[in-house]
Amino acid sequence: MKKTVKKSMAFALAVFLVLSAALMGCNNTGDGPGDTSGDNRREEAIVLRYASWAEDALTEALVAKFESLHENITVEIVEIDQNSWEQGLFNLATTGDLPDVFWTFDLASATANEWTMDITQLYDNDPYTQYISEDMATAGVYSGVRYGVAIHQFPYVAFLNKTIFDLANVQMPSYNWTVDDLEKIARSLTSPADKIVGVSEPTEIFRNSFCYAQTEDLYTLGFNPETEEFDMHYYVQGITEAAQWNAENFTASMTAEEKEAAYGDAGIWMPDTGKLAVQLDWFWTAKGLKSDSYVNQGMEWVIYPVPTNSGRVVTVLDFAAVAATTEHPEEAYELLKFMTFGAEGWEVKCDWSIFMNQELGSLPTTTDPAVWDMVKEACPGDDFAALFDRLQYDAAPELYKCMPGYNAWWGWTFEQDIWGKLERGEVSADDLEIQMETKMKEFYDAAMQRINARSEG
Repeated sequence: MKKTVKKSMAFALAVFLVLSAALMGCNNTGDGPGDTSGDNRREEAIVLRYASWAEDALTEALVAKFESLHENITVEIVEIDQNSWEQGLFNLATTGDLPDVFWTFDLASATANEWTMDITQLYDNDPYTQYISEDMATAGVYSGVRYGVAIHQFPYVAFLNKTIFDLANVQMPSYNWTVDDLEKIARSLTSPADKIVGVSEPTEIFRNSFCYAQTEDLYTLGFNPETEEFDMHYYVQGITEAAQWNAENFTASMTAEEKEAAYGDAGIWMPDTGKLAVQLDWFWTAKGLKSDSYVNQGMEWVIYPVPTNSGRVVTVLDFAAVAATTEHPEEAYELLKFMTFGAEGWEVKCDWSIFMNQELGSLPTTTDPAVWDMVKEACPGDDFAALFDRLQYDAAPELYKCMPGYNAWWGWTFEQDIWGKLERGEVSADDLEIQMETKMKEFYDAAMQRINARSEG
């Protein structure tokens, strides 16, 4: 069966490349003002190695297009087990075999380990990076040096069950809705007698998004890039707010026994009940909730940005870097750009999405209007368009995957049983704020010392 799937994907890829070759050749977006990708070609034959956890067939389509634009470059795809990705990179680095361009779940550690190249000059001299917002550009920079880039985004979103809103005669909110709007809606739609719940369990989303929802200049864990300090007030507020909502019984914070009693299934996912009004989730969940299977059950799910009082929409990022060991830094940067944030690559991704009749799993980090127009064509619908309009200019990046010291801090919270103490009610989040703040700063400073030692050495 697996071989059949691979053969089917190979056939689909071949058909896609044939059908799109002429189209992409005459309808090339380019990468904006000053695009010089064609001028950068050299006579020298070059081999670049590339590692990502993206879909194999799409990666092959992107590589084929890149090679057609750079006839002297051959791209080899390096396979790494996604479940042990960083260990795989470590093994390759140990033997001197790092790919020229690679994705990473931990850009800060990759940088501290000296796996990543300083691409500051390449990035700053690239005219297309004018389309990267100041918020997005913050990611991947340490002490003024750029060692990586945000390659795509997965925004936190809310799915509203319009069917429940209509039955209750409750108006759908504005796409610029606030946290207070969500609370009012969730309270008004909750109906214990009908087993209808207002909103999904909010703790994880609130913990990660409250700082962005309430402030205009702080990031993950209350991080201030200018001062390199942490203010966890809103991180704690998110945890506290979620706990209060759960205690007041208008969220889907339910035990297995309670789900069994209400819906006849102890392990049911709340959207499957048809009794949930608002599901807080991630963008990729749209593939399921907006599919025919839910429509056929009488559920019309509408996608919204997660509500915010500040106007900033928090979004998860993945990262990639050019290897410090590459012998072809300019070409490697061009490959990184094409495969991730560049307009030409997004043209391939959107065409592939339409050809395969599947919605995009991730979204651009650029503000380039031409790219977002292509994205809207690949993901049609008024609700998607409204979400994309917000993301184009208001997306604020979550920095976990590039935050120095974060993984050490996260491990420390479990060593100290932070989350267990909170769940058992032994302490309040307010009690732990200063302790968590201080410890995160300690881990951050230690990690930054390793990164800064690169330039000093």
